[in-house]
Amino acid sequence: MDNIKFLKTGIVVLILINVCTLAFIWFGKPPQHNGNQVSNFLIKELALNEQQQANYVQMKETHEAKITPLRKKGGGLRTRFFAYLGKESTDSMAVKSVLDSIGENQKEIEILTFQHFTEVRALCDAQQKLKFDKVIKEALKMMRPAPPRPKP
Repeated sequence: MDNIKFLKTGIVVLILINVCTLAFIWFGKPPQHNGNQVSNFLIKELALNEQQQANYVQMKETHEAKITPLRKKGGGLRTRFFAYLGKESTDSMAVKSVLDSIGENQKEIEILTFQHFTEVRALCDAQQKLKFDKVIKEALKMMRPAPPRPKP
């Protein structure tokens, strides 16, 4: 009788552990970056009219067309950079060259992003510019990658 009670308790505990693990996996994920999240936030917070929204969408598409190849290039450069870890001997000048390329690529991304938001601000009327100045920090936070989750 004690063995059956022990087995039942063990099964219940294992089921609870599985349910908790699945809940952690499903609900514990950081929110995924949604490209439209920032757009929707700015449109709502700045109360853009239909014409401004149409202009903003066009500006966003143009910006993304410029940034996407740079992000891909940056990923390739980082792959090349970290590939040096697997080599017995590394040429420090080659490593520095790739690192400098990563920096230049990121610099170009930052300049284009700054120019994009300067253009977005120019799209606004005087009241919207005041609001823009207040909410741009929040919008930029939304664009950052999610911080790594702490390890248990």
